[in-house]
Amino acid sequence: MAVVAVIVFACGWGRLVHAPAPGISAVIIAVMALASLGVVRVTMDAAWGVYVAGFVVCAAFIGEMVRGRGRTSVLGSLATTVTGTVLAMTTIAWIALENYRVWLILAHPMGICLVVAGACLFLRGSVWMRVLTSIVLCTLGGLVAVGLVMVAGLGANDSILVASASVGTTEPMIAMLTVFGAFGMVSGLVVAGCHAFFAGRMAPTSLMGAAALGMIPWLTAAIPVYAFARIMGG
Repeated sequence: MAVVAVIVFACGWGRLVHAPAPGISAVIIAVMALASLGVVRVTMDAAWGVYVAGFVVCAAFIGEMVRGRGRTSVLGSLATTVTGTVLAMTTIAWIALENYRVWLILAHPMGICLVVAGACLFLRGSVWMRVLTSIVLCTLGGLVAVGLVMVAGLGANDSILVASASVGTTEPMIAMLTVFGAFGMVSGLVVAGCHAFFAGRMAPTSLMGAAALGMIPWLTAAIPVYAFARIMGG
């Protein structure tokens, strides 16, 4: 799944941000992100993915050299490639999460939050209306996820223990609402950022660009989930 997400994102990122050389950016993003995924998959240590990230700038400069002497908007192209590669490389966190039992406990509620975040990308209206609506709906999505976990029994007991330990309270509902509400709000902020930045002239003009935009919430969600798993230590 992570490999597919990286390829889709790499192919569409350059078109989404109107990069001067979308093809070269796509190749660099795909190669560097897949390399980091492979290294983390073998070592099961996210730190090795960070080491690979150290070569991103070098790869971006090599890409500019390949463009030849007639290249234009060099700084814009470099920024596009480096930013896209860093976003794509966040998928290493999804692989590294296999080391933590907490991920199995939080998979259902976090999945619900991501579904809501993805749906919010299709909102219409003014930019600020979409921004505010995304934050509110995604936060509510996190709170609704608590109810679904409790009612359906999707690892409810383990989720309560994990959430309670993370926020330092013995009240299970307060702990659950705090943890999943916060994750929903973070997802909403990411979607809000997408609405604010990719609007007007920056709006997607191609199918691949729209697909890359749709990958952003899923890609970026890996980092806070991984951070939470690391904090909980298992």
